[in-house]
Amino acid sequence: MGVVTGKSMAHLCRINLSDDWKRILIWVMAEIAIIGSDLQEVLGSAIALNILFGLQIWIGILLTVTTTLLILLIQIYGMKTMEIIFFGFVGMMTICFFIDAFKSDPNWA
Repeated sequence: MGVVTGKSMAHLCRINLSDDWKRILIWVMAEIAIIGSDLQEVLGSAIALNILFGLQIWIGILLTVTTTLLILLIQIYGMKTMEIIFFGFVGMMTICFFIDAFKSDPNWA
């Protein structure tokens, strides 16, 4: 919706809803949903860093929050820049996957 209209959901609700209580209710529900999804993403990333590298959970949370803020900061340079960076991340994951696959010396037969 944001890409097509160029407006956020909150802005579209403000334009299209006439009653204040409806706008406030939708805003509160949206904030709760955002907090819920962000919380599970941050904790999931922290637990993954703990499993992969043995980092403490609070360090994983700090790394996840810092990385998220850096990615949000990159938005200043436009969507193309973000797409290039994410393409680099996916490429790095692909390379690491193949390195790991060949290092583990699987039985190809």
